[in-house]
Amino acid sequence: MGDILYNFIVLICAYLYVFIVVGIGIFIQKKTNKSSEFTRKTIHVLAGFVVYSVFLFTPDFAWLALIIAITFVILLWASGPTGPEFMKAMFDSMARTDDIEEGKIYGPLYYAISITILTTIFTLPFWNLVELYWIPASALSIMYLGDGIAPFIGKKFGRYQYGPNKRTITGSVAVFILGIIGCLITMFIAVTLTNGGLSSQKLEINIFTLVVSIITAGVFTILEAITPKGFDNITCPLTSTLVLWLISSWVIPTVPRFIALFP
Repeated sequence: MGDILYNFIVLICAYLYVFIVVGIGIFIQKKTNKSSEFTRKTIHVLAGFVVYSVFLFTPDFAWLALIIAITFVILLWASGPTGPEFMKAMFDSMARTDDIEEGKIYGPLYYAISITILTTIFTLPFWNLVELYWIPASALSIMYLGDGIAPFIGKKFGRYQYGPNKRTITGSVAVFILGIIGCLITMFIAVTLTNGGLSSQKLEINIFTLVVSIITAGVFTILEAITPKGFDNITCPLTSTLVLWLISSWVIPTVPRFIALFP
């Protein structure tokens, strides 16, 4: 009974956090006349931290995070300019120009879908991958920090554009650096903010932590630059998760054995 109550409290707190973040975005948009680009990115960055709630669940109940993810997939899909007041306000705070034309906020929706897919893969009990949740959480941290903050840096300081999406070099550098920082923060949290061994001994903070963060952030930055707008919210976190999993599970473990071959 104690575990059930504890995990239920974590679930409620995670729900409250995301609704508060959305409420902050709506408030900013209505009271300060900030553009929807600003409020969308504000929500984008702050809401991403909810993935850390998975580390607070006990391993057997980590799948409860799926309820939160699915809820917001439904809310984002249902939100629109003609819906109920809360749905309309949420739409207004996150819609791009093309979203307004289509009546759907696809970017945030794809973001929520990515979180749902990754959380499903890594938290459902029969996959037995919950102790590796730091991998998708790290990839998602590049999304909400790097992709969330970098556009403001690129617009303010960027001068040289490149690629089909007209990214700026300054913005891409910001994605890369903030992505590394996001990975390192998430990995640190994964080994400290855990309950019942959720991230266990599968992750150690060492020089390889920095190496895999740099590689993963680099892959993410390249994908973010070439993927059509909006769809990067799917391609970037999913591909980065795969890259980080391959490096941490297959490449890094072979390095000590390879070095040992040379006396």
